[in-house]
Amino acid sequence: MTAPEKIYAALAASGALKGLTWKIRVSQRRTLGLTIERDASVTVAVPPTVDPEMVAAFIRNRRPWLLKKSAQRAATLAAHPIKRIVSGENYPYLGRHQRLLVVSEQDVPIQLEGNWLRLRRMAPEAGAQAIVGWYRDQGRQWLTPRLDRWTGRLGIVQPAVDVRDLGQRWGLLDRTSGLAFHWALLQLDPSLVDYVIVHELAHYDGHHHGPEFWERVECILPDFAARKSRLAELGRTVWLGDVSEPTHAG
Repeated sequence: MTAPEKIYAALAASGALKGLTWKIRVSQRRTLGLTIERDASVTVAVPPTVDPEMVAAFIRNRRPWLLKKSAQRAATLAAHPIKRIVSGENYPYLGRHQRLLVVSEQDVPIQLEGNWLRLRRMAPEAGAQAIVGWYRDQGRQWLTPRLDRWTGRLGIVQPAVDVRDLGQRWGLLDRTSGLAFHWALLQLDPSLVDYVIVHELAHYDGHHHGPEFWERVECILPDFAARKSRLAELGRTVWLGDVSEPTHAG
């Protein structure tokens, strides 16, 4: 058996993940990792070479936490929409409504003109990729100067900024590569994006979420609790790139 197959077998035999939907992901990380996905499933990230029994013991010790977090995720499963690549469909940007306009020809695949997001006609999946790419490009341009107001107040040298798919996270701080933000965040109001920015910058003094961390956030954003609550509410309804095929009347 291959290493992943041995790990699957060990986990199945241990019953550590009984009642959960799960998968193994081999990565170049040095330690074991657990992620509760948006669909309440569990991803177990393991190094290329690891003792299957050690993985089983690791998971077994965390079973109560996994069951609790998975149940919480399942209870609040997001209502992320499935959109259509058709003229008139709404693709918000920074809280503003903008409509898609599918055109037969234009020099670039996608561009914003007024409140219309003009997309050159293409297959639905390709169209979705073009729109996601547009959010990423716009996000990099908007976020870089936006960070100035917050890095200055926190006394931090502005890090490099990237926008990409971060899975369960809205933002991610890496002291080496800088700050990354989920492209879907750019659909929300700037006040909520600012909350994510401040949240991630506050992690420069540590990755924990203890009282000192939240005091630091509150010092910069006194109304952070309201923003956090609103992000949890609206974040469940943002578009994550899923599209449907167009339907036609018979």
